[in-house]
Amino acid sequence: MKKKIFDFLVITLGSWIMAVGIRFFLSPRKISTGGVSGIAVVLLHLFRVPLSVTTLTLNLILFAAGFRMLPRRVIWKNLAGMLFLSLFLEWTKELSFPQWDMTVSSVFGGALCGVGVGLVIMREGSTGGSDFAALLIKRLFPHLGIASIIFVIDVAVTAIAALVFRDFEVMLYSLISLYVCSKAADFL
Repeated sequence: MKKKIFDFLVITLGSWIMAVGIRFFLSPRKISTGGVSGIAVVLLHLFRVPLSVTTLTLNLILFAAGFRMLPRRVIWKNLAGMLFLSLFLEWTKELSFPQWDMTVSSVFGGALCGVGVGLVIMREGSTGGSDFAALLIKRLFPHLGIASIIFVIDVAVTAIAALVFRDFEVMLYSLISLYVCSKAADFL
């Protein structure tokens, strides 16, 4: 019982850290976080769809698609991470934060997202998006590293975001952020 409580506390903390990285560093600069969060950043800037709504909707669709592939012991951990991330993105939407330059935003946002994802994955959970998809792909290809799978998915989403925003510089900063994120997650 204590292990389950500890797992959920770590998943909650990881989701909070990731939400802070997205909300305060990456999203204001249109830096793609890759995965579902990256799609949410694009939809926020194009159509003003809240980050929390997009992440929750797309993550629940992914969860429904992968539900049967997950072991029973991790289903609730994955669902909790997805819900907590969306909740924390919603709770932080009214908070103001200084606008950092692109380098600071990409490095610190990537580091926070990587630490958040790493903490959640360490407890066999996910925040949805590319880390959830990576867990499903990992079950099919156990020799692949989760962080590497996440990186490939995130680069694809980042390329799409660069095309939508028509900003090559933002794409390069997004790639820096993704690299820092994957290294931070791998480190944990």
